[in-house]
Amino acid sequence: MNTQNDNEPAIDSITYILDTSSVRGLRADDVRLASSRFDVAVSPITVFEFLCHIDERGKKERGLPNDVLSPLHKANLLKCRSLRLLDDPYAEQADDVGARAVVNPTRFEDRLVLPQLFPAIESSTSIEEFYSQQVRYPHGAVADIRDTAERARNLLKEEEKRYRHHVIKWCRLMLKEFGFERSQGFSPEEFVRFAAHAASGLARHYADGLGSLSQEELSGPVFSATYNNTGYGIVRALEYLRKANGDIDRLNVDGNDMEDSAICLHLDLTKHRILVTNDGGTRSALSSALENLRGASESLGTPVVAFTKVMNTEEFKEAVLPADGSSSAY
Repeated sequence: MNTQNDNEPAIDSITYILDTSSVRGLRADDVRLASSRFDVAVSPITVFEFLCHIDERGKKERGLPNDVLSPLHKANLLKCRSLRLLDDPYAEQADDVGARAVVNPTRFEDRLVLPQLFPAIESSTSIEEFYSQQVRYPHGAVADIRDTAERARNLLKEEEKRYRHHVIKWCRLMLKEFGFERSQGFSPEEFVRFAAHAASGLARHYADGLGSLSQEELSGPVFSATYNNTGYGIVRALEYLRKANGDIDRLNVDGNDMEDSAICLHLDLTKHRILVTNDGGTRSALSSALENLRGASESLGTPVVAFTKVMNTEEFKEAVLPADGSSSAY
């Protein structure tokens, strides 16, 4: 996070992060060309989203033999091979603030293990052929790929459960602290204060686990690293509350929001990272969170510019692909 007078880094330091909707919406040639010219990345969460469907059929693929891999799902998964794979978002965020030691080491294995699936899926024509192959973990253990889709679904179910738990917890806290009517009219200061409270809790957790850094030392970095994730979650929580008319028992938390919530953990305020998504709700939620941060900082007389940005795939193509349309020949 920098004041408005700070110089912007060079454009080649920007990282574009594609979510599931944007990977689906881009041609494979465009993904390859963009990645050859800029730093374009993908979260393990997105790869798991695609893996969930690798044993399924697209709407236009019902006539395929049962054992044949879906060309559509296979193609979408293989687009990720051209992208720089990030660490697990929870692990990356903790590592960035100096709390790597608090994280389960297995959360850092995705970036090393998942790329092994790409050649396996590319060389396979059937799900059984894919499942017959193996991957090697960093410590040397070898594991079967079998039932990867089901395991990916179970992993994401657990993450969605965690997301729902946090959002419902925030909704309860909002109603307790502000009441329904006031929560629906959050000022930027109240919005950011709520996000800061969530960050302070995580900073305390890290401090207790590390012992070498205090909560005060961690609070600033943790706020910067988690604001986009927390801000996204607050906007969604307010939407869920509004639709339920403030009734906790009627909350309908959409588990599908979990992916972009998790990806937002890759978006530290101090990093030039741009989320590329075709989900209008995600763009609106993240933009709202950033606007609240801007408004709160201006009211305090210390205007802040967050380096985080969000765009759709058309804007992404305009930013990274040659104007002459040469991607088709790549």
